[in-house]
Amino acid sequence: MNTQKAPYETSIIVNASLEDNQIETVVNRVQESIVKSGGEIVEVIKWGRKRLAYPIKKKNNGYYIIFEYNGLPTTVRQLEQSLPTSFAEHAKCCVCGGF
Repeated sequence: MNTQKAPYETSIIVNASLEDNQIETVVNRVQESIVKSGGEIVEVIKWGRKRLAYPIKKKNNGYYIIFEYNGLPTTVRQLEQSLPTSFAEHAKCCVCGGF
C-alpha cells in the first residue's frame, strides 16, 4: 500500500447567509477532519461571499473556501464521508494534483 502523501485541494461552498462565526465553525470542522484522517493542512483560502453561476438549493450566493493539504487517498474518502451536504454546505469538490 502506498503511504506517500499527495497534494489535494478541496473546495466547498457554504451558505452565504451564515454568520462569520458559523462559517469559521465549518472551516474548523473541515480542518479537524483532514488532520484526524492523517492529512496536513498547507493553506486555507477564504474567497468569501460570491454570486453563484447558477442557484444551488434556491440560493444565488455562496461563501467559497478552498483547503490545500497533503494526504492519502483515505484522507479524501474520510473527508468526503464526514462532510455530507448539509444546511451549511452547498457543494464540495476534491481534486488531486500539485498546487
